[in-house]
Amino acid sequence: MRTSLFLVSMLAMACHGQSLAPQSPRESTSEKPDTPYLKYQARIDPDLHYVDVRACFDGQPPQRLVALAKDVDDQLLQAAVLSGGGQSPIPWDANGMDLSGVPNNGCVMYRMELTTQPYFGAQFSQARVADIVGWLWRPSKRPPSAAQYDALTLALPKGMQASLPWTPLANGSYRVDRTTLRFRGRVAVGYFNQVRFERAGCEVHIALLRGFERSLEKVLVAHLQDAVEAAASVLGEFPVNRLQIIAVPSDAQDDAPVLFGHTTRGGGAGVLLVVNEHADLDALAHDWTAIHEFSHLLLPFVTRTDAWLSEGMATYYQEVLRARSGLLSEAEALNRLAQGATRLQKCPVPLLTKSQEMSVTHDYLAVYWGGATFALLGDIELRRRSQGRVTLDSVLRTLHTQLGFQAPPSSARKLLAAMDRIAGHPVFSELAAGLIYERPSGSLRAELDKLIDTPATFNADFGHIVVRGSDSEEQTVPGISERLGQPLHMMARHQSRP
Repeated sequence: MRTSLFLVSMLAMACHGQSLAPQSPRESTSEKPDTPYLKYQARIDPDLHYVDVRACFDGQPPQRLVALAKDVDDQLLQAAVLSGGGQSPIPWDANGMDLSGVPNNGCVMYRMELTTQPYFGAQFSQARVADIVGWLWRPSKRPPSAAQYDALTLALPKGMQASLPWTPLANGSYRVDRTTLRFRGRVAVGYFNQVRFERAGCEVHIALLRGFERSLEKVLVAHLQDAVEAAASVLGEFPVNRLQIIAVPSDAQDDAPVLFGHTTRGGGAGVLLVVNEHADLDALAHDWTAIHEFSHLLLPFVTRTDAWLSEGMATYYQEVLRARSGLLSEAEALNRLAQGATRLQKCPVPLLTKSQEMSVTHDYLAVYWGGATFALLGDIELRRRSQGRVTLDSVLRTLHTQLGFQAPPSSARKLLAAMDRIAGHPVFSELAAGLIYERPSGSLRAELDKLIDTPATFNADFGHIVVRGSDSEEQTVPGISERLGQPLHMMARHQSRP
């Protein structure tokens, strides 16, 4: 019975694919003159149990279609070649689907189970949130003459919504480019509300899954508007011009207003937020999670073994940007950074080692706050060397112009070298040598101790300078090396023995 229903569904997509209204984006862009190599049409089951995908090739098909996400082949229910009004089963295994029987310009059909990860008690009774690459099986090898992008059209039952991060095309479909293969991305489908607003040069689309009280939903949207504007203060505008946000309610018994956040870049910028449906409204309005996630878009993707840099920058800016926007006082922000620095101070191994082992040890706080300490001290040293003309903000602004947020994954060393070139001084590489790649000792350890032990003095010296976002005025900054009487590179290279 399942096979016959599958065939009926496949034929309906092939012959009457437009009978279900596709999810049309609000704004379109001009489609490239070349034809997409793969055209996907995804038809969502009204009960959200599965998605039927029709994939048609422009020219010669590849030898195989392969799954990019881990264990996705376990969610593959059926696969077939559509030919002459009928179907022929496609064999598949852990290496993918065998397309040896598919003709040129042919089409295949497959059915994927719709599943959702259990995020912190998140509620998905009327929606599914899935990794996009789980739906789109990809060519094992793309023919050299084929276009380097594909297209997807969604066919949705009446009343169903969809949220995707991808670039819309003029014909109502979505562009699926190579960044979809390079990075993760999420799609939400189901019955939920959507809110759209524009702030700081960014068009923001929020999918509000059902379960939020109206009062909390209102505060959440206002909070996200403020967070977008706060993050925009670094570059002068938000890092991307289109942002997908999926907000999922959770009934977890926890005091935190936001329980989980994660940023993706596949095909476009997306942020998942798991929000406590019992959150205190004032605590939600002042929460750090959204600003932290948005700050990830200031940098290109950093390899996960170097998470100290990406997470450290985001942690630094979650404090500084909240102070700039009035959600925290200047003293509170600097005190939190000083408290966070104790995790670097007490770290028994170099922070790089902690970062490399984080997926096993789950010692996130040491990595996040240790990286934030690096960002703080680097920002101060930049300002000192340039008399305030160069700041971490201005360096990231130029880096973003040069690389964007979807550049290929990079190591921390490579990004720090690029940031040093922009700054005109090897500030970041030298600081990392003494603070990250080795345990802080000597003069750097002394400066770290001063930050932690006398935060009031540190705040008086640096607080108003760091929190202030302007880099247009010259500033006299009592920098790290000046306070300790030796150049930063000497501090990094001449360490006293522990």
